[in-house]
Amino acid sequence: MLKGLIRDNELVHKAEWLETLSLHCGIGLWDAILYEGDAMHAKARWTWSSEFRRLCGYKTEAEFPNVADSFARASLLYYSHGNSITGMDRK
Repeated sequence: MLKGLIRDNELVHKAEWLETLSLHCGIGLWDAILYEGDAMHAKARWTWSSEFRRLCGYKTEAEFPNVADSFARASLLYYSHGNSITGMDRK
């Protein structure tokens, strides 16, 4: 039980840290907590900052949820539609 509380505390700390950096640095941050080294495992945890979402062309967590597949979907959209998605020119 203590180990679980420590883990939960670590996750809360990471979330607070990401939110602080996201709000004040103006850069798109993300964080991943892998499960046994597996980024795609159901127990792996991904966190995307609001600025990261914006850079990918999204506004809300509902549009770009905190899962690994969000980035894969955004990448596919970007490369299939280019600058019409994010307003950025890809070269």
